[in-house]
Amino acid sequence: MRRASCSTRSATSTSVSGAADWKLGARRSLGETKAPSSNRAWRATRLTVVVHYIEPEASSGASQALRNNFDSWIDASPFASGNAAGDYSAQQSNVDNTEIRILNSPTATSWRIKISPVTPAPFESIRVGISAVVTYGDTTPNTTLSLTAADYYVQPNENVDITAVYTNPSYIASAVYLDSTSSGNTLVAAYGNLVDGSSANWLNNEQSGRDICLGNVRHNSSRTANWTTRWEQKELRYTPRTELPEPRRLTERHSRRRRRLSRK
Repeated sequence: MRRASCSTRSATSTSVSGAADWKLGARRSLGETKAPSSNRAWRATRLTVVVHYIEPEASSGASQALRNNFDSWIDASPFASGNAAGDYSAQQSNVDNTEIRILNSPTATSWRIKISPVTPAPFESIRVGISAVVTYGDTTPNTTLSLTAADYYVQPNENVDITAVYTNPSYIASAVYLDSTSSGNTLVAAYGNLVDGSSANWLNNEQSGRDICLGNVRHNSSRTANWTTRWEQKELRYTPRTELPEPRRLTERHSRRRRRLSRK
């Protein structure tokens, strides 16, 4: 059994001079034993860090929307000294107040997420939120798609129901999209259920119900799409036949020879 863990840390700093002392030491060991009754260590397969800070809106006519610039640093043990240092910093941006970093197969050790004020606006109160999502499941699972029809032999203008079931065994399948291919048929209905259980009618979407976006599918779950369609004319199919050649007929010459041989 694979387990997922999510922890969130937030901090608020009021800066008079714009140079507050930011020290966020939210640590999490990614190789710890998750089940107390078991000696098996559940190794993390992915670490996702999201840092977001809220600031007053920029003035009208400003060159950019961002007023402050706070950088996030992701540091693995042994930790670097200071807040403006660490192992990962490519997620930093000076024009966006949200920084996201995804690390696959992170080292099994303690981690620290740091915030460093680069160019803070003076006399402003900034709220920073930090979210770290630790994934223990397989991030590239083998998903399955099954397609069934209520009847495989139908008459012209007879409705037939077709059902597609998409199953995801682990992690999150993002923006699952069903791309169907058919010709000569009239689509009567396209429907299913959303993740919250509410019903959905996809017949009036941009693809007229032929293609359907199921959205995100979480681990150990499935989503279903249903179509009702019909064909107005019979579909003529040519099935090649393999026939054995006719037995070879004996010529008159061969017949006379056989008679002569039989007299001897």
